[in-house]
Amino acid sequence: NYSKLSRFYRLSSVADSIAKDNARLRAELRFATIDASFRRDSLIDTTYRQRYSFISAQVVSNSVNQIDNYITINKGSAFGIKPGMGVINDVGIVGVVRQTSANYATVASMLSSQTHISASIKRNGFFGSLVWDNRSSEYMHLTDIPKHANVLKGDSVITSGYSSTFPKGIFVGRVESVGFESGSSFYDLKVKISTDFNNLSYVYVVIDKTKPQLDSLNNALIH
Repeated sequence: NYSKLSRFYRLSSVADSIAKDNARLRAELRFATIDASFRRDSLIDTTYRQRYSFISAQVVSNSVNQIDNYITINKGSAFGIKPGMGVINDVGIVGVVRQTSANYATVASMLSSQTHISASIKRNGFFGSLVWDNRSSEYMHLTDIPKHANVLKGDSVITSGYSSTFPKGIFVGRVESVGFESGSSFYDLKVKISTDFNNLSYVYVVIDKTKPQLDSLNNALIH
């Protein structure tokens, strides 16, 4: 009857509100754990908080078995989300916003041939490009790390901060195996990523308030 239906919708609304609050708290926790060694200085910590904010969103569609996988979230331009913004969850990175409508956004997953993410070895700071080989949703490859970097199995991989997409120090995963690119002086590192793309519910879009300035400078250099 009507009263039961009304109660159901009220409970659904409460559950959704709780989920959103949990997402917000997890985003704040994720921020609090960003590369503590880098943020130990109070001035740097304050700068981080002034530079970044997060918008929680719910995943409404997701693919993992394509060459280029995409995720749709239920927040868009009406909430301040723009193409090029990074997307994370409570354990790692998810992808980069590609297109937006007022209330939705399409995210290019990390599991995409077109997504290249700047990442570094936390222990020694050497950085390279994190790419997907179109095979497993659990692994990516970190390339362009020179052989003299002395990378070890189990090393933590974090975002490098060398772009306006992701803050420095977000955990990406751990080195699963250490190999070398054929005929080159660089490693081919297989990385077990922390994000489970088969179980995505809530994500957080990273708002970098300095991005317009950085983009303007980069465009000026290009042109």
